[in-house]
Amino acid sequence: MNQVDEIDDLKEDMMDKKRLAYPRLKLVFDVIGIIGVVMLVVKLGLLLLRRFTELDFVPEGGSLYLNIGSLLLMVVGGIGSGVLKEKYVRE
Repeated sequence: MNQVDEIDDLKEDMMDKKRLAYPRLKLVFDVIGIIGVVMLVVKLGLLLLRRFTELDFVPEGGSLYLNIGSLLLMVVGGIGSGVLKEKYVRE
């Protein structure tokens, strides 16, 4: 087998791979999930900062925003990404 045949085989293998039906929408749900994780990390960082220092501050929007918001974003991002990763383009 020469190099040209190997390259042709690789091209055929790449064409046989499944493509996601909605890759941009999946990316949006992935980003939503990551934003939820970042919010959770910020919340935990603020809790640790308040615990070990004498800072006394209230987060903008209250703690309900950080508690429910981060959980909601992570759940929505995870469910949306999970559903879309199983949908492929039909040919």
